[in-house]
Amino acid sequence: MLGGEIAFHLLFSVSLLWGVILTAFDTLIVLGLKGKNFRDLEAIMLGLIATIGMGYIVELALVKPHWPAVAAGLVPSLSTLSEREPLYLAIGIFGTMLMRHNLYLHSSIVQTRVVHRDQKSLASAIGLSRLDTIEFLILALLINAAILILAASAFHATRHTQVTEIEDAYNKLLAPIVGTGLAAILFAVTLFA
Repeated sequence: MLGGEIAFHLLFSVSLLWGVILTAFDTLIVLGLKGKNFRDLEAIMLGLIATIGMGYIVELALVKPHWPAVAAGLVPSLSTLSEREPLYLAIGIFGTMLMRHNLYLHSSIVQTRVVHRDQKSLASAIGLSRLDTIEFLILALLINAAILILAASAFHATRHTQVTEIEDAYNKLLAPIVGTGLAAILFAVTLFA
């Protein structure tokens, strides 16, 4: 909800209240499709995920993060996690990347599939559902990692340490690095998706 609201604000300069109303409306449209053809809803979700992924790939290409530093950040450090603030940050990031709504969505998908009630068909359906869920969790992990890499690169490049609002993240971090035109559109479109 928050991403859509801010995306409407950045893309069309509408007030945040109108952003909430428009986001609620487009959410209801997508939810209204649930009872219809489920493959259409899956195609919409896949299109939104592809939009997000491509948007962050382009933004990462524009920001040009220092990839050796990114790789070094992937190595766990027990000394860092022994301190309170980095531990809380790691727990928060893990909770974000778990994507509980992804697990909920896939449990809903399982219930809509037509499956023969014999043992082999049920085992196949459960196996495919498990594979589907794992694939989307990995994709969500990669997108969230791209968000973190983009934010870390922008923070490092601009030396800003006090960002309190998402508009600040765009105005103070992304715009100075990649310019206002393309960065604004990509940032808002990925938020909307």
